[in-house]
Amino acid sequence: MTESLIFHSSFDSTRFTALHPDDYPNLAQAQVDAVISLLLGRSLVINNTYAVDSRSVHNLLATVLETRDAVREDPDTTGGGRKRLDDARPFNLRWFGGPDFLTCCVGQLTRLEPPDRRFILSHWKAIDGHDTARQDLAAALTAREDRLPASVAEYDKPAEPGGPGELARSFNTLLRLDEYARSPGGGTPARVPARSLLSYLTEFERLDRADLGRVLRARQDESGDALDLDTAIRLQESISEVAPDDKGNRSWAHKKVEEAGGENCQDMFLLQQRQLVDTFYNSVLADSAGSDCELMSSVPRTVGSEPLQRANWLAVDLINTINPLGAEAPLLASGRDAAETPFPAEEMSALFETAGQHPDLQAAPLRQLFLAYWRLIAEDDTWLAWQDSCDQLQLGLRRAQRRRFMRRQPDSYLTDSWLAHLHMLHDELPHVRAEQGRLIAELTLGDQGYLGVNQVELPGTASYVESLASGQYIDRYLRGVMI
Repeated sequence: MTESLIFHSSFDSTRFTALHPDDYPNLAQAQVDAVISLLLGRSLVINNTYAVDSRSVHNLLATVLETRDAVREDPDTTGGGRKRLDDARPFNLRWFGGPDFLTCCVGQLTRLEPPDRRFILSHWKAIDGHDTARQDLAAALTAREDRLPASVAEYDKPAEPGGPGELARSFNTLLRLDEYARSPGGGTPARVPARSLLSYLTEFERLDRADLGRVLRARQDESGDALDLDTAIRLQESISEVAPDDKGNRSWAHKKVEEAGGENCQDMFLLQQRQLVDTFYNSVLADSAGSDCELMSSVPRTVGSEPLQRANWLAVDLINTINPLGAEAPLLASGRDAAETPFPAEEMSALFETAGQHPDLQAAPLRQLFLAYWRLIAEDDTWLAWQDSCDQLQLGLRRAQRRRFMRRQPDSYLTDSWLAHLHMLHDELPHVRAEQGRLIAELTLGDQGYLGVNQVELPGTASYVESLASGQYIDRYLRGVMI
């Protein structure tokens, strides 16, 4: 693994809730994103907000830890392999507002008042409105008890006949994450972000019609699709109506959707508003977590919701405009002309879709994928090949970034490193494939197969634009380092 940390907004706790079925595409999207990032040698960085209440995170990290245990106990695993498994840190935890990880998780469960600032539970939706159950769960976690409290267990449903319920499994996962966070390299307190959610929203509100129009036209010129100006202005006006004390917490945007029908809400404007706010919020979390690259598309990518994607793009473009690469990011409202702010190119694209175009690719459920991942690390020869290739790819990324900073033309080092890494993965793992410079991984969830595709590519090509229409990277390593 490298020192690179990646933040995935597809882990957002609000995207895959207790109300969704177990084969919901959002879960598969988060899983595919995570698997591909790990295969590239990056570690996932996850904050306490998602660790306590994201169904995607609980499903993912429980499987990561369980499969590591299984490979560690395999009689064929050597002593050196076991040590590498023990030392590996495929994810890093961050916590903000408390002395340790579990204390911060407990603080979210007990954040009940005032109503507009109440922490709305997604994964623990069954006890969201039951304060006693929330407080009992918080007390059990604080005491590190070994059983789910009865007041919570009555809302739990067994994942399979005779087995533990999903909430019981998540309770145990939180305790394991607490142990992981206290281990060397397992986690650290989050830093104060350079910008708050309120700062982003205030900056968005301050844009005049001309500046906002230029931001939208830049997206239109890049991809041929953008949010319309009238909707963007309506978003500004709607956000301006929110009380300043409430605006810095994203609960207000989610509350509006809940009041309009929740997951069945038919008001697209409210959904776009929530998407805009969530994208800003995730950018704040990524900064606080200390990530060096972020996958900031929290739009369900198999749904193909263009209105939501346009809201996501607007937030992404504003993040890039307010925080240009390598700058201290003075506010647009302080006098910098939006028209003069370059939009950094995004050279890593991510495509996620239902499978079917690659019938010869060996799809696998998440557990099987992670068993293969841990065996890659446990076996001496494969680990050496993978680690060397990860290091080479990381070196290529750093080198390309330095050359851009020095205003020198990029060379082929990054592309060569990328292609070599793809071929190494293709040779060692049956569940991934290298094809025309793309890393392809397929995952099965229930009866459905899902496909994840990552590539390094030149901006402006048809396939690049097509990929960005499904999923969008903001990657400080790859952004703008290739021509």
